Amino acid sequence: MVALLMFAAVCCAAPVGNAISAYVALKTGEQDNGGIAEGGSAADIPPRMLTAYKKAVQQAGKYVPKCEGMRWPILAGIAKVESNHAIGHSIADNGDIRPKIYGVLLNGSGAGGNTTVFPDTDGGKWDGTANGERAVGPFQFMPSTWESTGKDANGDKIADPHNAEDAALGAAIYLCGKGRDLTKRSQLKAAILQYNHSSEYVANVLGWIDQYTAAANDLDLKNVSGKARTVIDAALSQRGVPYSWGGGGTKGPSYGFCCSPSGKSGASIRGFDCAGLTQYAYAKAGITLPRVAASQAGVGQRIPASLGTGALKPGDLVFYATAPGRDPTIYHVGIYLGSGQMVNAARPGTVVRLDAVNAMSGYAGGSTSAMTTNPRSPRLLLLNTAILAVAGVALLGVSHGQDPPAPAAAPTVRATTDSSSVAALSPYSKPTPSTTATATPATPTPSAVESALPPHGEGTAGDLAIQRNLEAAWPADLPTADERALLTAGRALLRADATGVGRAKWPTVFGDSGQAVAPAFATARFRIQGAIARRDGSPNKAVVHLVWAGTDRGGTFTDLRITDWHFTRTITKKGASTWTPQPRT
Repeated sequence: MVALLMFAAVCCAAPVGNAISAYVALKTGEQDNGGIAEGGSAADIPPRMLTAYKKAVQQAGKYVPKCEGMRWPILAGIAKVESNHAIGHSIADNGDIRPKIYGVLLNGSGAGGNTTVFPDTDGGKWDGTANGERAVGPFQFMPSTWESTGKDANGDKIADPHNAEDAALGAAIYLCGKGRDLTKRSQLKAAILQYNHSSEYVANVLGWIDQYTAAANDLDLKNVSGKARTVIDAALSQRGVPYSWGGGGTKGPSYGFCCSPSGKSGASIRGFDCAGLTQYAYAKAGITLPRVAASQAGVGQRIPASLGTGALKPGDLVFYATAPGRDPTIYHVGIYLGSGQMVNAARPGTVVRLDAVNAMSGYAGGSTSAMTTNPRSPRLLLLNTAILAVAGVALLGVSHGQDPPAPAAAPTVRATTDSSSVAALSPYSKPTPSTTATATPATPTPSAVESALPPHGEGTAGDLAIQRNLEAAWPADLPTADERALLTAGRALLRADATGVGRAKWPTVFGDSGQAVAPAFATARFRIQGAIARRDGSPNKAVVHLVWAGTDRGGTFTDLRITDWHFTRTITKKGASTWTPQPRT
């Protein structure tokens, strides 16, 4: 294997959202595929549906006066995941949708991933069958839920889940509950979890909400000046220039190299990859950046991911990684514009464009690259100094969040005595962030490109590169038997949460299985692209870090998703070691 920074040489496409969720062509109408979810702006929503969402927001207060923070991006996020905004169906002036939208029949047959029998409650009135129950309409209500929640929004005196306005109002009322404050992230997550009891579903919907929220913001650069404005103007001037694998640099767009893991080549395309674009834009401001995304993260003042995207300022670099906190796994970089948006060279087959910052999973912080003229907050400066001072120690025990209380009588994972290796783990040492303000630019070579992390849509051809990169950036620190047991459990938990398959094995993790009305993701295209099990701050805590791909309920396929499952170790009276999974919050 080549040197680790070469392994992450050319920036690739970004993962989806923590979701979740996906690349977005903000306000450009740009559509793409190959593992990147389409949409994310009002432009991808049928106008009649968008009107219904906005009207529902205005009407919801009549039924739930204590509800705060309801807004159309929330309803759009739900409808995107549930039915892709009813795209492909006709929507009449009064809001009626035809043909009607039906979910899979929930008869426990396993079709579509359903494993729970739901007896018929409406005699087929809404779901068209008396042989069982199935979700209906653009918001996929269960008939029994609709009977208690549905309202007439269009004035025809019929509360119909197959009507866009009625369904949107019903969804708004349902999400508001008895008076939630949806401006608070915790209450918004609780509302979405009520809609579908799957943490992966919640992450996916939140990703779309963030995208639509960013898309609704108007970009305002009137107060941006100096080098930051020069960088932004240079980047914006390249909108529409094609993505080229290995292309671009300080002098502008150039022909790239061959090839990505699945054979995508930039050799015949004059354009930019993500790091080529940032290198060009910063050069216009007289700032030298290295040629690869992971190296660019070591330039200038680092902005910790823990501060969130709100700490970013226009002109900052924005980084994404398959294992945030491990800079060698950084595979993508963009330039922040403000209002939750960035200039982005996304992946092969796209052009330089505007994307939502929160549209990508694996946010790994940012960097001022020593050019921001406005002072940062004292808290940011203090945290940054501390991080740089103890970088090596911090990376040896990178945190993955606070563990929730262990559930009572949770299923356990017993470590085996098999001494065979889980994988051929790489011997690379842990990375140490650079404190250097400038760096010597490195010209990309074909070998660097060939070893790069794969872009979206690579399929299984890129999975090995992802796995090797994770192992190299985060060396093994658990006994082989524990690692094997944890990986087996982590993979099974992810599959259960995302597809519904195997949930019965983990009742205290997922709660009442009856709450999982329908799988959040289909089993057909679900696959795990990479997985590692490592200590999580102490010998008795561990995390299984997974990168995966899947198709959601609305039919949108995305890859490079990121999920962590946390475990705690207990020792039995006989000295056996068991690992207990913790519920995700």
